[in-house]
Amino acid sequence: MNCNTLPQRLVLLHLLAVLLTSCASSSITSIVKSPAQRPYSSMMLVFTTGNNFKGFTEENYYNNVRGNFNDISYLKFRKQLEKSLERNISPGGFPRIIKSTEAFLPDEDYTYEQFKNQLKRSGCEAILVINLDDYWTSSKYVTTYYENSSVTNEREEPNSSYNVYLYDVNDLDNYKWISEIVVNGVYAGYDTLNNYFSRRVANRLRKDHFIH
Repeated sequence: MNCNTLPQRLVLLHLLAVLLTSCASSSITSIVKSPAQRPYSSMMLVFTTGNNFKGFTEENYYNNVRGNFNDISYLKFRKQLEKSLERNISPGGFPRIIKSTEAFLPDEDYTYEQFKNQLKRSGCEAILVINLDDYWTSSKYVTTYYENSSVTNEREEPNSSYNVYLYDVNDLDNYKWISEIVVNGVYAGYDTLNNYFSRRVANRLRKDHFIH
């Protein structure tokens, strides 16, 4: 393709600028507190918002999880996040992923004992608690070049940070693995943020030998 004419070069520069400004960045910091004896074969996903706790105890359940993990206002978000995590953690169907949106009714009030009984019935070996710690937008200025002019527009880009805890169902008082993930600079909706997040989590869980 001959790109020697000025209009063609401007178009290519514009496309390159869009690609560069649409790129996302993500980072993860994780700590293995207690190595797994073997990779988990089944895992339940539990999503919460605005919390930071280090034990899935009865006290923390009532303070941070009850009425939060199945809040109807985040139902669409949770379903998309669970779908993304399942696709990345279990691409071949292993480990088996149990979605809390399917195991628990939205906006239903569950006691700690009821929650644990449902865990037992699901057959999961571990719980992956995903806490959306923060969500914010940042502004970027994007310039579009035309043959004889240019236009600069302000663009809002979403960002998010998560704290993630992995618990063995036989020891809910102590997490086995913890991580902080930050995703930013995505010119898209929360589904793209969740996809970047899910890839980070899945890759690190494999690296730390919690899943195959």
